Amino acid sequence: STVNRLRKEIKVSGFVEGGFSGSPVVDDNNNLIGVVANHPQQTKSIFNIISWEHVAKLIDLENS
Repeated sequence: STVNRLRKEIKVSGFVEGGFSGSPVVDDNNNLIGVVANHPQQTKSIFNIISWEHVAKLIDLENS
């Protein structure tokens, strides 16, 4: 399926306070690249985001 070929998670260096899951993540040009997912268990200086392409595909599947 198309969803399986999309990059689902992206690791980002930085810090996000707890409670911000689902918050948008933008690049330097204010383009949406994903939403905050979680911190890997072993570090607080890297967090995972779910790529916007993956989120958009899931929305498309839900609406079809």
